[in-house]
Amino acid sequence: MARHSLSRDVMRRLSIKHGGFRDHMTEASVIAAALLFLTVLVWLVGSGFKAADRIDIDDVSELKAPYDSVRLLRGMSERFGLGFEELLAVYLVENRFFPERASPQDEEALERRYLIDYGETVRGYGDRLAPYIELLGRAMADIKEFPLQASQTESADYVYGDGFSLDEGHMGIDIYGRNNMPGSLALVSVCEGYVERTGNNRTDGLYVVVGTDAGSSVFYRHLDTLAEGIAEGARVAAGQELGRMGDSGTECAAGGMTVRLHIGYMLRTENWGELWLNPYIFLRLAEELRYDGDYYRHRRFSG
Repeated sequence: MARHSLSRDVMRRLSIKHGGFRDHMTEASVIAAALLFLTVLVWLVGSGFKAADRIDIDDVSELKAPYDSVRLLRGMSERFGLGFEELLAVYLVENRFFPERASPQDEEALERRYLIDYGETVRGYGDRLAPYIELLGRAMADIKEFPLQASQTESADYVYGDGFSLDEGHMGIDIYGRNNMPGSLALVSVCEGYVERTGNNRTDGLYVVVGTDAGSSVFYRHLDTLAEGIAEGARVAAGQELGRMGDSGTECAAGGMTVRLHIGYMLRTENWGELWLNPYIFLRLAEELRYDGDYYRHRRFSG
């Protein structure tokens, strides 16, 4: 009986001992894992791991940056003698091209976040900013004009409608004519280039595609008519009339406000191949330049 009690006591002590050993092993594993994580983190930081390395190309394409912040950044770039494309690239990359829509920041917050130690921030990215600077620079060079003719258009005549959405397959934005009358508003080329093609189909209605010499394409859909001379291969200037806003195509078949321009923008790039890019902020920049910040000023078309 005593031997059995002794055996049970020994087993109990061994169990406690081995359990304690397991506890120590668990603690050691946690510490080892933590040390490994810190080592990897230090390596990533030391190798320049930044937001530019974590950007989803779909977020680049959808470009959800709040326009009011973009407008303020343009003013800041002029005041401080900075390249706007570079400053905008820093802003977008630091925010990973805004996977979710965000509220605009005020000017003081933008200055504090992006201008203090600006040079150090840019140097920290090294060459990783270059593709985004090039992309934004091309878009700004391509989209020189707002697509409604200035000689007859005040901003009261149109309203922005459906936005860019990869999930919905809406590769562009819609601008609606408020009077809802086909043919009443003239559409112009936002870029200098040539007519890639024109056509008319059930979905897009009457359309024209203008290509740039840099390899971009701008799509204009749902036209009412084409302007004289707009045919495949013809050269066009930025601001030249392409046609009239209409409601052609089945996408415009629903009731309500149907007269619209769908404008899409696609670039051919070395880094991402054919990239559809949300043109909204570039159109807004061109719109503000036209009206000098006063959307209701009437300025004559001089293209």
